[in-house]
Amino acid sequence: MKKQMKCQKHCNQTCYTEEYFRESWKTLIPVLMRTMKKDMDNRCRKEMDEYGISKIHLGYLMVLSQGEATLTSLSDALSVDRSNTTRAIADLRSKGLVVDDREKENSKKYNLSLTEEGLKLTVLIEKKLDTAFDEYVKGISPKELKSLIETLEKIKENIEKNGVSDDA
Repeated sequence: MKKQMKCQKHCNQTCYTEEYFRESWKTLIPVLMRTMKKDMDNRCRKEMDEYGISKIHLGYLMVLSQGEATLTSLSDALSVDRSNTTRAIADLRSKGLVVDDREKENSKKYNLSLTEEGLKLTVLIEKKLDTAFDEYVKGISPKELKSLIETLEKIKENIEKNGVSDDA
């Protein structure tokens, strides 16, 4: 089957087949995701260097910027095993960006939250990411953006329905 063909029914313009879109999808989405991630990391590099954190820590900070969380809820939100979350949170605590509400040092259940410094950092990062997202969607109409978001939400639902692969 041809990837492109002339539309005989409607407009005699170049139209694309389903095969074309499926092949484009397989290459476009992974490249787009990597490119966006790299761009966002680069935009936040100054703050990460200033605070002595890595891009791994950013996810934890951004989740905590939404409110208190437990180690388990952080691990679940980021699809990261709990031992990695424990190490990352220990790093963030030592840098004065995260605190917990434990009354006793050996308490098993406690909530984590951002310190004032952690909150200040996430506000800076969110501003940079907001600017990036505004640039990413420049020239896309609200209608197109709505359609894109709806499509991505359906894809997310399909992934969740079929289970998230741990092979990655």
